[in-house]
Amino acid sequence: MIGYDTLRNWFQTNFTLWKFHHLSIVDIERMMPWERQLYVGMLERWEEHQKREVARIKQEMEHNARKIATKK
Repeated sequence: MIGYDTLRNWFQTNFTLWKFHHLSIVDIERMMPWERQLYVGMLERWEEHQKREVARIKQEMEHNARKIATKK
C-alpha cells in the first residue's frame, strides 16, 4: 500500500510517484492534499489491477503447459 501515515511513508510515496510514475518532485510537492490522495488512490488501484492481470496470465500459462504435457 502506498500511504503516508509516517514521514518515512511520505518520502516513499514521493519516491514512487517520481521514479515509477515519472512525476517531478516539484509537481508532487505542489499537489493539494486531496489531489495527492486522489492520485495515490488511483495508483494503488492500478497496481492491484496489474497484480491480478499478472496472476491471471501466469495461471493461463500454467494451464496451457498442463494441457500440452497431458497430450504427450
